[in-house]
Amino acid sequence: KWVRDPWVGRVDFLNDFLKATWPHINKGISVVLSNKLGPLLGRHKPSYLSLLELSHVNFGHTPPTAHGIKVFGHRENSSVIDIHGVFVADKNQKIAVSIRSGPVSAVALLENLSINFTVRLTFKRLTSF
Repeated sequence: KWVRDPWVGRVDFLNDFLKATWPHINKGISVVLSNKLGPLLGRHKPSYLSLLELSHVNFGHTPPTAHGIKVFGHRENSSVIDIHGVFVADKNQKIAVSIRSGPVSAVALLENLSINFTVRLTFKRLTSF
């Protein structure tokens, strides 16, 4: 994205950071999703299902890639940074949901996940001077 838009900077440093920390970030995201989404699926499952649970979460070995970073100047005592990127899952990515209705059970898999994203960070001043 930084090639097309001169206001967007290169983010090689961020991609190096994501590559180095991805195994830990992946594990953390998987634990949080399992702990938060698992009970939510259980509470909101249709009445005809006896089981609806998140059985496996792994986003694979390939980290997301940041394509550019755009810094907006100081606005009303804050600074805003947009990070543009993409996550394309590799063959090791697996998100599985177990489903059971009476004697019939199945596993639904989410594969070939691809997400384009923009993360907006807003930094506000902690003190006034």
